[in-house]
Amino acid sequence: MVNPVGRGLAGDADDSTPGWEERVKARAAKKSEEIIRRKKKRAGMLYIDVDPEFVLLVTHAARERGMPRAAYIRRAVAAFIAHDLDVPVEEVLEFCPAVAPHGQPLTKDSGLRDGGRSRDDGTGYGSWKVV
Repeated sequence: MVNPVGRGLAGDADDSTPGWEERVKARAAKKSEEIIRRKKKRAGMLYIDVDPEFVLLVTHAARERGMPRAAYIRRAVAAFIAHDLDVPVEEVLEFCPAVAPHGQPLTKDSGLRDGGRSRDDGTGYGSWKVV
């Protein structure tokens, strides 16, 4: 058995045992503390499989807007999330790092905050509204 009951998240989230919600929340909080202790600014990462041609298209589109490819992908996905969930795109982007022009580091003026963590305010680089 890969993840037997009573061990790992399967045991924590076993809803037949009272208090499972608190156990899951406590485990998530512990994981966040571990991440912070290792000084990672952001631990959430997504990986997708695409053909090389798709990568080239995304790279070209990002360059057209003068922004890094990762920022372009975050903004594009955030725009559709906002559209599908009927919330302002800025509410989705607040969980993403600020965007600096392609090849330039973030500074205090471009969104870097104390502690090294930034927040994307959704401004600049064209419209990100899905119609």
